Amino acid sequence: MWDPDAPTRRHFQRLDYFAHDPRWRVDGHWEPAPDAHVLAIQEVTGRVCDESSPGTVVFSVDGHEQRLAALEDLETHDLFILFRDATAGKTTYGPGRFLHAAKPGPDGRLVIDFNYAYNPPCAFTPFATCPIPPRQNWLSLPIKAGEKRYRGGHH
Repeated sequence: MWDPDAPTRRHFQRLDYFAHDPRWRVDGHWEPAPDAHVLAIQEVTGRVCDESSPGTVVFSVDGHEQRLAALEDLETHDLFILFRDATAGKTTYGPGRFLHAAKPGPDGRLVIDFNYAYNPPCAFTPFATCPIPPRQNWLSLPIKAGEKRYRGGHH
C-alpha cells in the first residue's frame, strides 16, 4: 500500500548531484554484439536474469579505452547502461548507477553523458528490486558526474 504519510516520504532528503561537467559528455562508438548476446544481470534480491545486449559502447577517458555493455530499453527505445565506477560506495550509490543514451547513428557514433547518471530505486528503499551492473561494466576510474549517493538512503 502507498502511504502518503510514510516517514520515508515525509522526511525525504533532497537529491545531490555533481556539478555539471562537459568533460563527462563523451563521444563513443558502437560495437554490435553477435546475434542473441545475453548478459546475466543479477538483481539486489540475488535473482539472476538473462537480458539481451545489442552491443557495447566504447569510449575513451584521458586516453584510456572504456567499454560498457548496453541493454535496449524497450520502453524508451534507447540504450540502458548499468555501470559502477570508482566513486561507488564513497560519493555515489554502492552497487552502481543507471544511464540512458541514444542509439548510435548509421556511422556507429554515439554520445554518453554521465552528467545524467542516476541512482536506481533500490538506493532509496530496501523494497525495490533493481538490477546490479554486471562485472564487465565496472569502471576503475571515478566518474564524478550525475547523481550522488542519497543521504537518506538505507545503504
